[in-house]
Amino acid sequence: MASVKDFCFDLAGKALRFAPGSRRFSDWSGPRKSQIVMYHRVLPQAEPFSIDPALSPDFRRHMRLLKRQFRVVPLAEMITAWEAGRDLPGAVAVTFDDGYRDNYLHAFPILKEEGVPATIFLATDFIGTGGMPWHDRVLAGFRDARAQNFAYPEAGIAEGPMGEAPHRRGLAFRILGWLKRFTPEDREKHIAAMLMQCNPENREREPLMLDWREVRAMLPHGITFGAHTLSHPILSRLTPQAIEAEVIGSKLAIEKETGVPVTLFAYPNGQPGDYNEDCKAILKKSGFSCAVSTSAGVNTPDTDRFALRRRHVWDATADGFYFRFLLERLRA
Repeated sequence: MASVKDFCFDLAGKALRFAPGSRRFSDWSGPRKSQIVMYHRVLPQAEPFSIDPALSPDFRRHMRLLKRQFRVVPLAEMITAWEAGRDLPGAVAVTFDDGYRDNYLHAFPILKEEGVPATIFLATDFIGTGGMPWHDRVLAGFRDARAQNFAYPEAGIAEGPMGEAPHRRGLAFRILGWLKRFTPEDREKHIAAMLMQCNPENREREPLMLDWREVRAMLPHGITFGAHTLSHPILSRLTPQAIEAEVIGSKLAIEKETGVPVTLFAYPNGQPGDYNEDCKAILKKSGFSCAVSTSAGVNTPDTDRFALRRRHVWDATADGFYFRFLLERLRA
């Protein structure tokens, strides 16, 4: 009996046999199906203490594979087509979350050279300020830790050695998952206590996040910007008033700096428990046309516009990403 891997390779082979200009894989695998891919960072080399990095060579191959068999469109165009009652066969949208500077340094040149549009969702408190999202502060603390041991019983972590980078990375990501349950105020107290224990080395580093000059430089080249809150909280942990402040504050900051209306939104963390009906109501009232989650899957014109699905790219290779992407489309 053929294995799942064999099936994926056979599927990919069938897709790749379509020559440029011929009938595309997406045309016979469901013309009403649309997919959205999500990245955080694109780096020239591996960085263990970062959120989901794709390496530049793989990222270029991702874009070329998508272009070969799909119609890569701006996310806003996908939404506009649905609102007009039009199918958009083979539509795929490329998105990035948070607003990392490597999106400009490493992803943007590839997107421009390959002619691929993309949307970057900005957590605006960190754009051009020298700050970084709370999850990156935790990762940086464990990366640069000088402490030999670490314990945090409240998070279920008994005292033990910090160890080498792979062990510290594992600790950091375990803690990130635990911290998502708290309000921003309680989360900050835990982070402060953990960083005090880590005693990170204070070293000079290049800014982690974009600045507004870089944002504006990308605007004429097919890059759209959406809102991702001010400070990247888990929205379902907030009051409706705090949700509104985070959502509208982010939207207004981008519009002020770019002069372009903002109608696209991405939920921080983006799993079903991370947003609620209050969030959706505020987004609709504030002039947004859609919101994307981090739940994997395929979208159609009938999908809830304020719970759109996205494929998170975490595969070790470009081929692995592409096989999974194709399989997801066929199974939907």
